[in-house]
Amino acid sequence: MEYKCRLGVIFAERNIVQKEFADKIGVSSSTLTLIKKGRQYPSFPVTYRISEELDMDVREIWIKE
Repeated sequence: MEYKCRLGVIFAERNIVQKEFADKIGVSSSTLTLIKKGRQYPSFPVTYRISEELDMDVREIWIKE
């Protein structure tokens, strides 16, 4: 099953700076880029930190295709 990552759209809508967000959730900016582009799925702890930091449900961030 494939999932589409909406982080790029969410960052643009909220004027979030990727590097600052990556620092907040404890990953490198390059790792976050891979996650945003759908080239890497994050671990559960990283997924949780992303959803907590954005105050969003995981299903709002990753959509089934």
